Amino acid sequence: MKISISRQHFIKAISTVSKAITSKSVLPVLSGLKVEVDATQMTLTGSNAELTIVTHIPCIENEQKIIDVQEPGIVILPAKYVLEIVKKVQDEMIQLEKVDSGLIRLATASSEFQLNDLAVEEYPVIQLITDQPDFHISSNVLKTIIRQTLFCASTSESRPILTGVHFILEKNELLAVATDSYRLAQKVVPLPKAVDFSKNIVIPAKTLTELMKVLEDEEKIVTIYFGDNKVLFTWDDIYLQSRLLEGSYPQTNRLIPTEFHTEVTIDHSALFQAIDRASLLAREASNNVVNLNISANKIEVTSNSPEVGQVRERLTPANLLGEPLRITFNARYALEALRALDGDAVTISFVGELRPFIIRSKNDEKVTQLILPVHTY
Repeated sequence: MKISISRQHFIKAISTVSKAITSKSVLPVLSGLKVEVDATQMTLTGSNAELTIVTHIPCIENEQKIIDVQEPGIVILPAKYVLEIVKKVQDEMIQLEKVDSGLIRLATASSEFQLNDLAVEEYPVIQLITDQPDFHISSNVLKTIIRQTLFCASTSESRPILTGVHFILEKNELLAVATDSYRLAQKVVPLPKAVDFSKNIVIPAKTLTELMKVLEDEEKIVTIYFGDNKVLFTWDDIYLQSRLLEGSYPQTNRLIPTEFHTEVTIDHSALFQAIDRASLLAREASNNVVNLNISANKIEVTSNSPEVGQVRERLTPANLLGEPLRITFNARYALEALRALDGDAVTISFVGELRPFIIRSKNDEKVTQLILPVHTY
């Protein structure tokens, strides 16, 4: 291989695919960045066996030469160093050349590095599942789904299936659910056009975290391919493929109550700030709990830390229906749920002091946040 490439294009591509690379991979060669060049484009691949990201750089873009290919080829660059090198060199163009069987020369007009080449023949063959059933979705809608559910996925490996987000695609609807057994987030997205197949999959939270990092702010149409044990997201020249979690996700519909004894509609920002302030003292306690006291036309958020003191926040609801109630809950769970909701007002619905309660935005009732109360006695 012997090429010259635009530094800015190279940086962007390496930054994208390196998100799938980890130094802890079981295969040492996967700590490297695969670079393949032919007469028309450069293909970069990063993988950790569970997650793979592939992107392409065309040799010519908008009638400008991005890559000058003198000799095509394939190399495996040490990912840990190559991104930092490319970021720190100053020149517009970077030369990349395989000088012998064990070394790769990376140079500009003023700098030169020689890096050890990793064995190309040891790099696993990665097949992208572009021949599977596909589904199209706006990148902004996809990011909203992830933002409103992902934080509820479990971080404990005791139940691996809960470390992902459950996606159900069927007819006119896409449903996404995440739970760690103490709280739950559910998002329902009506589809503008019905699909002629159904899918029931669990995507690892780590995959969705990296997907959020790679998706740009500009709205795109993302195509999702569904395989038996893999899922592929693709837009522009980027392909992000992941293994799926194996096992049956618990039936969560039965966990969401449909009848309530108390309902409160309240200003979103005011409630968030009150819980946030009350949690300043709650953090000193081991369980980070605050209390919500609901009575006629009045709501109080309180917290008590024997070592520090007490706090009391008073709020006026926009609307209150049902019975008085006192409930205790984890402040962090409530703050994360509120942060995931959009709009100026939220409705909190209660069944009882010891039963899960739900929070919904008045602007979007298709997203549900459920929190289990904390038993303090």
